Amino acid sequence: MNTNGHKKNQGINPLAAGAVGMVVGAGAVAAVTTLRDDKTRKKAKKLMDNLGKQAAGYVTVLKKEVDSRIKDTKKTATKKKKDIKKLGKKAADTMNKSAHMMHAN
Repeated sequence: MNTNGHKKNQGINPLAAGAVGMVVGAGAVAAVTTLRDDKTRKKAKKLMDNLGKQAAGYVTVLKKEVDSRIKDTKKTATKKKKDIKKLGKKAADTMNKSAHMMHAN
């Protein structure tokens, strides 16, 4: 948290991003590997299927994290908007009171 009591923007989780990169890299290596026989092709297909499922899982986790941050940002913006409206109303009330006092004298 910063001095205003708000969460600092932390960006995307580096561990999750690294894991996605690792999965993609492993998939690329598997795709480029020469498949000599049917048994090797089947193993490679199974590996690629598993890597695809893992990557989809990481994307889901990252999406939830981003959605959560968007929701938090919207809440903060709504609160700030209300605070600004209150300050504006107070300022207008103060100006009106001052104007009435000046006219009364």
